[in-house]
Amino acid sequence: QQAMGQQQQQHHALGQQPQQQRRAATDSPPTQLHLDVVVFKEDGAFVARAPLTVSASITLGELKEAIAVNTKGALPPSRQCLRYLGQVLSAPDEVLLVGLLGTMQQVTLTLSIINA
Repeated sequence: QQAMGQQQQQHHALGQQPQQQRRAATDSPPTQLHLDVVVFKEDGAFVARAPLTVSASITLGELKEAIAVNTKGALPPSRQCLRYLGQVLSAPDEVLLVGLLGTMQQVTLTLSIINA
């Protein structure tokens, strides 16, 4: 009976370990951001959805460059107006994106194409 109790304690302790590891993993800041960029024309017409994964340490300017590369140059930074939760991301290009959006891993951004 005592041996059975020890086995149950070991099993219980082992069962807690993965939960603790999962908890620790979710507490650490993300290393990547998974962005769902929804692109619209200035008149509000939907153009495309452009999923993009970037480093969590990316700046707003670097994100705009990544979008330009992802669209093969069709959307240069000068034609991008990025919004998050309805608010224009109007910070300087040097500002870290996580400073604007927080430490979420999955984010949806709206991009309006500016006619230049």
